[in-house]
Amino acid sequence: MHAYEFLLRYGPAAVVTDAATGLGEAFAALLAKGGFDLVLAGGEAARLEPLAARLRDHEGVNITVCPGDVAVPAFAEAVVSSCRELDIGLLVSRTPATLLAPLLSDLLSREHAGLILTEPPLPATEAAKLWRQLQAQGIDVLALAAVATDTSPRQLAQAAVDRITDGPVLDATFSG
Repeated sequence: MHAYEFLLRYGPAAVVTDAATGLGEAFAALLAKGGFDLVLAGGEAARLEPLAARLRDHEGVNITVCPGDVAVPAFAEAVVSSCRELDIGLLVSRTPATLLAPLLSDLLSREHAGLILTEPPLPATEAAKLWRQLQAQGIDVLALAAVATDTSPRQLAQAAVDRITDGPVLDATFSG
């Protein structure tokens, strides 16, 4: 899917957790380059703020930084309340349960929305079950499976964006 089509389908804003890590940062950079406004949730402010500044400067998008532990339910509520005014259409997260529940009504109110589960690898049967449940409601789901050692975070993020509508699992040992 072309970057503009991806933005139209899942934009204008996305939540990316653990953006201070390799894969999270790769998703944040890719989405910002594609025109998404971002909520960078989870991690330390000292690591998130420089990334946010760089993405604002280079890509010209709006970035909201929400440092903290995404796995803590109270933090997830704070993230959701900080992005209430945004039209969130995509969640990229390693810990979707805490953020998915509070964001689900917003995602369901859209014609299309997306969920990319980055880690830990979700068993294929669980990913397929979640995919079936949410796909029927207009939410594309893609869970990342095992990662090949020669696959860079940037390549993996691009592959996930390219194949999100294929769901439910992206075996990251793909070629290309």
